[in-house]
Amino acid sequence: MKRICSHRDAQAFYATFLNRVFGIVLPLILGLSSIRVGLSGVIREIALGFRLVSIAANYIPLFIYAVLIARDGTVQEEAQPEIAHSKRYGIQEGNVLVPFLVVVIAFL
Repeated sequence: MKRICSHRDAQAFYATFLNRVFGIVLPLILGLSSIRVGLSGVIREIALGFRLVSIAANYIPLFIYAVLIARDGTVQEEAQPEIAHSKRYGIQEGNVLVPFLVVVIAFL
């Protein structure tokens, strides 16, 4: 019987999945808290809050895509061709820090 997905593949997927979840939840909570504190008159806190909320917004399309490929069962087929290009993803992950960049790209 052929395995659909190895233990290593599943572990990598769940690590990526958790990365996306925490990439949404943590910056969103911290950003909203910072905006709330900033409303008392600290402009720098408001700016930081919006920056963190924009990072959370960038992770939402990535999270939706991870859920879709997991639900369709195409994780192996989607990931296999990209393994050869895995070194460039460290640099591309920095794009998440540009406010709303991933959100804009997702709608193009």
